[in-house]
Amino acid sequence: HTSKQIKSDFEEGKKVIVAGRLMSRRIQGNASFAELQDSEGRIQVYFKRDEICTGDDKSKYNDVYKKLLDIGDFIGI
Repeated sequence: HTSKQIKSDFEEGKKVIVAGRLMSRRIQGNASFAELQDSEGRIQVYFKRDEICTGDDKSKYNDVYKKLLDIGDFIGI
């Protein structure tokens, strides 16, 4: 999906896949907001640590999302 398609066909609870360049992120404890830019525009996404890292080991969230990802990186979700 593109950011434009997601916005025009928005449906609560609908699962989509989007990829783009990480333009900004705000980490707030166990949750994060990020803004992705693709060829069609920008879209804000929301992450919950417990949905990304199921189980007791949450170190991957800290290692990957907080330490390895940088503004400008291309990611897909």
